Amino acid sequence: MALARDWIYLGCRIVIGTAMLVGVTWITVDIVRYFTSSGDFRVREVIISGTHWASPEEIRPLAEIRIGSNIWFVPSVRVAQRVARHPWVRSCRVEKVPPDRVSIFIEERRPVCAVLERRQGVLYGLDEDGVVLPALFPPHLDLEEAINPKRLAAARRLPFVTGPETFLVPGDVVDNPSYLSVLELLLQLREASPTFCDCIDSVSVFDEG
Repeated sequence: MALARDWIYLGCRIVIGTAMLVGVTWITVDIVRYFTSSGDFRVREVIISGTHWASPEEIRPLAEIRIGSNIWFVPSVRVAQRVARHPWVRSCRVEKVPPDRVSIFIEERRPVCAVLERRQGVLYGLDEDGVVLPALFPPHLDLEEAINPKRLAAARRLPFVTGPETFLVPGDVVDNPSYLSVLELLLQLREASPTFCDCIDSVSVFDEG
């Protein structure tokens, strides 16, 4: 009799354990189904912050986040990698904010000086790493076209570097050693005396460096 009771007790435990496992499995499936298919978790807003030189309109297409897509399926790392390809972007972080918002945080590159690309008549910036930044102003700017006053004021504070003709490509490092030497000098001056560096309007570059 004792052996029979043991078998009955063991059988009950197996049945109860199986029922609990099935129940947990169904609950898990329901939860997963809710999070992946519910309209509550559709992306309705993409917030881009940290842009000053670049505009959110430039960044948004690079993110490739479709409004209405499921927020859990947004590949945060790949989105950040795509956005970081923009020449103005030094680093990018993507954060999902349930139920329906994705936030993109941008750290921009900062121009140290401005350089004129003579062949195209475009004013580019150079950051501290020598990376060529996009045009500070649209090329062939219409006189009637509105200019962002903050951008204009920031550009005016940059030392204007003139020198030998060189080919500048946004996103690439400038390959002229003379320009790199002047950039290094400006960085040293900024560290030693920011006030003095702010007083520098222009710098002439020669091939001899």
